[in-house]
Amino acid sequence: MNTTKSVYNKLFKEETQLASHSVELTLVADLKKALSEFNKVSALDDALRTKFSQIKQDAKSIVTQCENSKKVFLSIMSKYEASAKDLGINVDSSIEYGIAKENVNIADAIIKNINTLNLNK
Repeated sequence: MNTTKSVYNKLFKEETQLASHSVELTLVADLKKALSEFNKVSALDDALRTKFSQIKQDAKSIVTQCENSKKVFLSIMSKYEASAKDLGINVDSSIEYGIAKENVNIADAIIKNINTLNLNK
């Protein structure tokens, strides 16, 4: 009986060790899978940061271009208004003046929309 008990204890001990190794291998595999998934997310985050940086640069460029265009329109419109006044012409009768005026409004709207995106953070 003592021999049977000894053999049973050895078998139980080996079975327990095998089960322990099996659990450990499963956990290692789970960790590797989680790490692989996280690496994908991390790579996506890096790509997003790169794209966001480019978007910020593009937005700044668009704002600068809108501001420059707006200055040009306002300068020409001011000169046009002065000339029209000297000639007794109503500036609102000019289609081009109306388009320029609308473009100034559009430039303001573009600048406002970009600024509401809070890209400076």
